[in-house]
Amino acid sequence: MLVNNAGIGGSGELWSVPDKTDKDMIEINVRSAVVLTKLFLSDACARGYGSLLNVCSVAAFQPGPYMASYYASKAYLHSYTTAARYEAKKYGVSVSSLCPGPLDTDFFRNAGANTPVGAMSAEKAAEYAVSKFLKGKKTIVPGFYNRAARLLPQSLKTAFVASIKRQDKNK
Repeated sequence: MLVNNAGIGGSGELWSVPDKTDKDMIEINVRSAVVLTKLFLSDACARGYGSLLNVCSVAAFQPGPYMASYYASKAYLHSYTTAARYEAKKYGVSVSSLCPGPLDTDFFRNAGANTPVGAMSAEKAAEYAVSKFLKGKKTIVPGFYNRAARLLPQSLKTAFVASIKRQDKNK
């Protein structure tokens, strides 16, 4: 079993985010997850069993103004994980995406943003994720509101994200 849970973020108008921040984000959020996924699946598929959980984000489901590279990196990882699931299934290997919403951790502070009001505890998200992961669910989205938000039009979700990030910027 492998749980890929490394990720960093960055915030600001995309042209103001340092190139190094974007490079590091792509290196950690995308490249490292791809390398580890390939290594794990190579062995697991040869054995005929195993389970992989790539930690993405609800950010994977829409563009993210003021966190463009982060949202794009999570969309890449979710898409990549979905393809890996399809390929690994015939070998008896389960692959899932975990797409939590905002969690009450140091992530936002480290990304230069405020933790959103109502952020879910990491423990609660993990408990939900484990129960769904062990059942082989394809895409795991902890929290009723996070699951419901996937049904909203993309333009509405994008505008909502932008309004929150603008508020962060003005504080």
